[in-house]
Amino acid sequence: MQNRQSALDALVALPVTISVGDVKLDVTPLTISKLPKILRLAQPFLVLLETVRSAEDVLSLMADHGEAVTEITAIAADVPLETLERVSVDHVAELFMGVLEVNADFFAARLPALMARLQAGMAKVGGAVPSGPIGSTPSAA
Repeated sequence: MQNRQSALDALVALPVTISVGDVKLDVTPLTISKLPKILRLAQPFLVLLETVRSAEDVLSLMADHGEAVTEITAIAADVPLETLERVSVDHVAELFMGVLEVNADFFAARLPALMARLQAGMAKVGGAVPSGPIGSTPSAA
């Protein structure tokens, strides 16, 4: 039992320190406990996240989806939402960019690879994994 726990402990995501203004915060890559809520909140603008490259892009995204961006940032950075709502907009944008950077590898490389493996595995057992955006439903034929 101890060896199994030690092996699992090695998989625990380690925090990455990011700077927001003059403050350094440890942000941990997303865990399974955070992912469902974040994906639900991000669903309306998930494809737009691929275009976010700067704080200006985040501010533009916040103009249309500010509440969701703020809540996603609070969840991902382990900051109470009430606290984050009192932080200046530029610092929230910086923190959101940091969250995206910490998790870029997951969304850009590991998630697509995982989805491909799941699709291949399900094909072997006669099932199907949707290939569209997360949370989308196939259209009726």
